Amino acid sequence: MYAEYGLDEHAKPSQLHRQRAMDDNGHFIGFNADPKFSQNIILEVDVDENHDAKIHVIPIDLGLTDGNPVKRGLPSIPGAESAALLLERLNKVSQPLHTHFSYDESTNTFVID
Repeated sequence: MYAEYGLDEHAKPSQLHRQRAMDDNGHFIGFNADPKFSQNIILEVDVDENHDAKIHVIPIDLGLTDGNPVKRGLPSIPGAESAALLLERLNKVSQPLHTHFSYDESTNTFVID
């Protein structure tokens, strides 16, 4: 596999990964280049004493294209623009289930309408 990427048998796994994740100009390619793999949600469910549940849908970004390799894959709360893109995708994939979400800026969560 190393030879396929122009690396010798003494190359480090990190070199192989870099060859597979970026093109010659340093732009992300493949899996890491598609924002849908970096965009995610976390569900927080609050259940009160009456067993009534409230679901909070929290958008996160795994930062797979972050300039700092140490931060890649670490969940963070996205900015408004990234949250809007995630919301658009979430609503698109939820449409067959007749589910729609809106963004609550005050809590930085998605709300099931």
